[in-house]
Amino acid sequence: MNKLTIAPTWNISTIEEILTDENLKFVRTDQCITTGFINQSITIQKMEHMVYMGSAWRATLALDEAAQLLAVCNEWNKTTLLPCVSFHEESDNLLHVTTQRSFDTSAGVSFNQLGAFTVSTIDSFVGVWNHFDSQFPHRVTWENQ
Repeated sequence: MNKLTIAPTWNISTIEEILTDENLKFVRTDQCITTGFINQSITIQKMEHMVYMGSAWRATLALDEAAQLLAVCNEWNKTTLLPCVSFHEESDNLLHVTTQRSFDTSAGVSFNQLGAFTVSTIDSFVGVWNHFDSQFPHRVTWENQ
């Protein structure tokens, strides 16, 4: 794929090339790439004509912290365009915080467009989880590991 030419299709190998160019480590399984940082995991998938990127914060919160978590999520979502943050309760009775972004490539996409989306999304994920680290410092346990 020429870096400027709009191609009608793309494949997950293009994302691998972008991550390699950025010196990021990742694992690929079929049509999914997983990467991340000390405080988050990131999943990148091709879903038909969409690039989907999702991220989960490494920390989990107790159910009795739901009100504080809701307030932090609402404030983030009110003051920051992207990414939008949400949380949900899992079967472990803990609250898990996630975010996602997607990019429609149905009209075609260039390598540079995929690269800009991928890198800017990763940067936005870093920003949101650094913010959550600072809002819930008692949940940041990985700094000592």
